[in-house]
Amino acid sequence: MGVLDFIKGSFSSSNQRARDADMEIYLLNARNNLKLASEHIVKFLQETKDFNPALRHRRLYIEEIIGKLNLIRGGVRGGILFLDERMRNELNTQNPIRNVAQLKQVINEWIRTLNANDETKYDILKILNVEMWSEERASRGFPLPRNKGAVCSYLSKALEHFHEARNNLESYDSLEGVPAES
Repeated sequence: MGVLDFIKGSFSSSNQRARDADMEIYLLNARNNLKLASEHIVKFLQETKDFNPALRHRRLYIEEIIGKLNLIRGGVRGGILFLDERMRNELNTQNPIRNVAQLKQVINEWIRTLNANDETKYDILKILNVEMWSEERASRGFPLPRNKGAVCSYLSKALEHFHEARNNLESYDSLEGVPAES
């Protein structure tokens, strides 16, 4: 009987290793997507650092666009640290993000901040594309960045990476909740 128990135990541990490897891949993909999103936000900020909005938009631009993007960048750093610690099975009590569910909530907030998909709420992309950089505003002499399309695409790409990171974390959560097959 000892031989059969040993064989059964080795198969269940190999199933557990495969499941752990799958879970690790989801965390790594989420981390990479957060890093790419952060890089796109940094590119946006670098491309627009010399941009001077119209006086009526200056406060809106500094608080609602630049301020929120800098807050998102700081939060992404915390998310990446959390995922690094999770992959190494460590715990940092200084990190405000404590679990995957909390990280998913934060990513959802970042997504809504960038693009709320709500006509009544002004998100970053809507403020830029409608309020500040629309063709109607440009025809009235409002300043535009040199490469408005490329600059806005950075935020759109960051949004895509946030969606991918959230989807990877949801897949991780679905695997984590399922017990390993014996």
